[in-house]
Amino acid sequence: MDDLKTKYGILKGVSAYSTYENGQINSVCIESENKLDTLIGTLIPRYQDYTGRRKSTSCLTFYKSGSVKSIDLQQQTAVSTPVGFIEAELVTFYENGSVKRIFPLNGALSGYWSEEDEAGLCKELSFNLLNKSFNLKINGIFFYPDGAVKSVSFFPGETAFIPTPSGEIKARIGISLSEAGSISSLEPSAPAEINTPIGVLHAYASNALGIHADKNSLVFEDSLLRELTSSTDIIKITDKADNVHYLSPGFVKSSIDPDKKALLPMKIIFNSNSAVFITSDELTIDYKDIKDIRISTMPLYTNECTDCTSCGKCGSGL
Repeated sequence: MDDLKTKYGILKGVSAYSTYENGQINSVCIESENKLDTLIGTLIPRYQDYTGRRKSTSCLTFYKSGSVKSIDLQQQTAVSTPVGFIEAELVTFYENGSVKRIFPLNGALSGYWSEEDEAGLCKELSFNLLNKSFNLKINGIFFYPDGAVKSVSFFPGETAFIPTPSGEIKARIGISLSEAGSISSLEPSAPAEINTPIGVLHAYASNALGIHADKNSLVFEDSLLRELTSSTDIIKITDKADNVHYLSPGFVKSSIDPDKKALLPMKIIFNSNSAVFITSDELTIDYKDIKDIRISTMPLYTNECTDCTSCGKCGSGL
């Protein structure tokens, strides 16, 4: 095993490492205890996995400048963050040393370690955002460089009621915020009725992955509705030239089984004077050019569609 010199001191017990083209250390694996002094305290990178559940990743990564980029911690450690102390297994940093992301857990799911096992280790976190107190299990918190919270990702199965310009909405997966601290986006836990410039629509992304909450299906900007993703709304627009436009979620080949179809939600962007509808195609229409609009809903398909010939629900009600 080698020793490596870094701007944080000598790393001992290095078992493997990689470098950038400039020779600067990129990633490191170690097998001895080391301590790194950071802006959020003294941290000990993972050098041994006593549990068998941790991810097989580098315990340390660095920027080309030599500043630490991420630290996979030896054990869950209480670290100082702009929202208080949070117990973490993985921390990432901006190049200036300020905290970027905090992950309470960093376990690898496998046949021997399930999501339920990981949930048993996840503790509820109490924090205040949007003038409201929250107490729930989280996957991680993302911070802006100045320390403001950028997003909070919920642990699978967790939900919370979030105050928004469209009223209080029950969210899953997580929320994102502006630098000023206002709600930027959230992922509704069920189709949520939202008043829009073209009428009442239902915000919900049936295909939301839940990896993180940096960008979600219901988006606000300066307290105004900016984007909405719908999995259930069917829209018929007649413009002033008597052209008729049918807009709805579509179906695509399943990435799991090419013989099946999966729902492709419809995304709508609301500009000051127009709306942009994005499905398999894209249509932009000015509000002033709308002569008539009719909106209906279809059942929420949470499973993949298998047979269009005996269905027809995705085109009903118009």
